[in-house]
Amino acid sequence: MMRRRRKQPPAKKRYDEKYPVVSVRITKELKELLDKYRGSKSYAEVIKEGLENMGKLYEYYNQGYEKARQEYEIWAYCNVCNRAYPITPNSELHQIILDYLSKNATLICQNCKKRYEGNPLIFSLLK
Repeated sequence: MMRRRRKQPPAKKRYDEKYPVVSVRITKELKELLDKYRGSKSYAEVIKEGLENMGKLYEYYNQGYEKARQEYEIWAYCNVCNRAYPITPNSELHQIILDYLSKNATLICQNCKKRYEGNPLIFSLLK
């Protein structure tokens, strides 16, 4: 014979709807770490703070990524439609370009260029 479940009072039902229970099993080490960093805050406050900070971190990451992409992205133009398309770092096309440059171009970093700018002998050897 199955036992009937007790009927919840309306106040308890409303409370549970407003404040749902989230139960998580974690390791002992993770709990110790969580307790260490939460100090006098409740677990709910720690979770809320973590989620808010995670959103900010994600936003900052995207801003930095977009700024770096705009500043450092290299691209090529399609020979058919003439649209620019990005060259993905370490892709096959990127490797082809690097191989071509290393065989057919004189590549000098900015430091060496500044250091040997007045020395025609160095630049004549590189040509």
